[in-house]
Amino acid sequence: MRGAAPAPSVWGMTTPSGAQSPHPCDVDAFLQRPLVARVVTINSVGAPTVRPVWFLWERGVLWWITGSYAVMAKHLKRDPRTCVVVDTCDLERMEFLQVTMHGEAEHAQIPLTVRGRSAS
Repeated sequence: MRGAAPAPSVWGMTTPSGAQSPHPCDVDAFLQRPLVARVVTINSVGAPTVRPVWFLWERGVLWWITGSYAVMAKHLKRDPRTCVVVDTCDLERMEFLQVTMHGEAEHAQIPLTVRGRSAS
């Protein structure tokens, strides 16, 4: 007998309006690239832990999905404070970009604008 797959746990993070510091690149265009974000959470003993995640940047919100069984989901339910970094290091073009966000993650239902989209 096969069990049902665990439901995905969807998390989103926004930056407070006006909290963005000046950046030398188009942040929206950068975050729409197929990159990996690293999400920092606080574990049960108060130590930071880092996990890589695929993400979707949409209308100022960084979305990522984890399994509801995942350690990251447990950490964020207990303490939603988080930090996320997305960066690149292109030695050929000498391009070194990063976006760092601090805030609180929110557990959410998959928004209608995201449902049914392909990964490409």
